Amino acid sequence: MASQNIRTLTTQSELIDRYEDERLPTQPLKRAAAAAIAAMVESRRLSVPQINVRHDALDAVLQSGVLVRAGDLVAFAHHVLFDHIAGRFYLAWSQPPLLQQQVSGDSAIGLLLGPALRFAMERIWQDDRPGRPESWGLLIGITTATDLDPVVASVALRTVAERVETVQDVGGLAALVQNSDDFDTIGGMLSRLARFVSMSIAERGSVSTTAATAWAMLAHQAASREERAYSDGARFLLWALFERADFSDASFLVSFGSAARALLALAWSLDPQLPSLTAAAIRFVAKSFGSDPVASRTLLQQILEEPRFTGHAHEEAPWLAEGIGSIIPYDPEFAAIVYASLFGRSAPQEGASWLGGHRSEFFRSRRTASRTMSTRAGTWLAH
Repeated sequence: MASQNIRTLTTQSELIDRYEDERLPTQPLKRAAAAAIAAMVESRRLSVPQINVRHDALDAVLQSGVLVRAGDLVAFAHHVLFDHIAGRFYLAWSQPPLLQQQVSGDSAIGLLLGPALRFAMERIWQDDRPGRPESWGLLIGITTATDLDPVVASVALRTVAERVETVQDVGGLAALVQNSDDFDTIGGMLSRLARFVSMSIAERGSVSTTAATAWAMLAHQAASREERAYSDGARFLLWALFERADFSDASFLVSFGSAARALLALAWSLDPQLPSLTAAAIRFVAKSFGSDPVASRTLLQQILEEPRFTGHAHEEAPWLAEGIGSIIPYDPEFAAIVYASLFGRSAPQEGASWLGGHRSEFFRSRRTASRTMSTRAGTWLAH
């Protein structure tokens, strides 16, 4: 293989492609390698008797070094070759419905074909149309199948989560979120995907601005449907971005802010409400306050108004106070209102402030909010 050709390769898969093209230059050789994979899948073993490989070009593949002998058995020279050739020549990556059938129906198939599925899905993603509809359709099919090894679903979710780089990449899934009424199916997949997105970003330590904007846009599409089934996935996506994304980028900030406000509106519309969802959404809106100060203030103001204040101040006020540092630069007047509302008014009268010898949640949250606001405001003023 010429050294100048290697310099143009950018991925592991491309490098192995080039190696295979050099060692298996003809279709009979490729089919013989695929036949070896088929025999191994059928027996659930990585080495099989030579006689079980039903192709007359087996000896030529052995001579190429891709397969090696061990007595009467044959095996691939390296496990990565098994994975890649299975993904390229055995799994039906050009026919996603058939591919799903190949990895379904056997609870043990994931350990054998999981890595191969990653290579196959990378090919599907690379050759997919704008919006990646084939990839997203396959992912939904895999994650909702009842006869599928969990390893297969995990490989599929992780592969796609790591491939998204632009808003266009999530277009197919965004269309499904917006247009499908199968909320449980789409919402369940979105929740699982969001967790793999979070893990991928955490492992990398950062996320590109374009990818962050894509995930924020998807979270906005999900939250704006105002469906409980979509709330978990939207929350996890925004939480991953909340911790790692670059909020100094204006385009991302606008996308994140829109999603955050949609999620808070969704959280408040649920019955019963989910305090953990509301708390996260308040933090997201405060963090992205500068994306639209008027819309953000309109939402967050409701925390201070009755009857919401009386019923939920102990759950919501601390998170509003935590975000005061992001609010002050854009709306110091609202920051002053928050301070006055939390510390210049009487505690809610409904419900006992002392019950069974224990101080109420409101007083505990007010002390926490006070310390948080003082620290945040002091830090901002110091700069």
